[in-house]
Amino acid sequence: FSHGDIHVVDNFNISSHKTKYAVHFLRRILGRRCKSALLVHHGNRDVNNNFRWATAHVANVRRENVEGVSTYILLKYHQLVITEAALQQLIHNLQTFPKERGWLMRCATPDAKPAPCPDVVPGWNEEWKAMKERLLNAEFRAKEMARERKKWRWSSDLKGPLKIPSSDPLTGFRVRDFSARPTAKPWEKYELHELYTDDEPLESGAEHEAELALLEEQLDLRDHVMQAEDRRETVDDVSKFETDRLEGVYEGDGDSDND
Repeated sequence: FSHGDIHVVDNFNISSHKTKYAVHFLRRILGRRCKSALLVHHGNRDVNNNFRWATAHVANVRRENVEGVSTYILLKYHQLVITEAALQQLIHNLQTFPKERGWLMRCATPDAKPAPCPDVVPGWNEEWKAMKERLLNAEFRAKEMARERKKWRWSSDLKGPLKIPSSDPLTGFRVRDFSARPTAKPWEKYELHELYTDDEPLESGAEHEAELALLEEQLDLRDHVMQAEDRRETVDDVSKFETDRLEGVYEGDGDSDND
């Protein structure tokens, strides 16, 4: 099936008995390079007379009922086209063939013999008898029996006990991941916890006050320096500074001569 040599179809019902219609039908399924094909159906359920007549003269194509299929026929043809009903019947035949032949063990024991019947355990139903006796002798017998009846219900399974508890204690139970290596959540890969961890110890009160005092002194010193820079005179034109200085010197000399 993995190589594309087995094809499953619904049925082999076609509307015409002409061979060209059957060839066109098979080419759509098998392609144009198919050398031989085996068509398997289940009786008259999934095939009509038109298909039987149309495929009667096609070379290298054989139509076979599922009851007549054998290993030799399957290996003789390159492609297999089988209907769903025929496939179900073929699987059923393979599963029941050993039992029909008597190849299976009749008894599941080492010596293939019937197992002996177990001995009756004394007192196996004493608890059940005591419960029934208590219900029959109860003052409010109807209410007690109704309450006891609601605890059980008939089972619809073909195997197992006939009566089962009406309320399953594991109804709301959800299986959790208890493995040694639980799977990480999708969003956990974006959370880097190691980047936000702070391993440094907390500072004491005395050290914190000393740091605050040092910080205040640094701020005061910075304010003092900024005020001194504001008072400092800045000279943009050096030639004007030199001219003013010479004029001041000349005026000073003239005042000394007059004196």
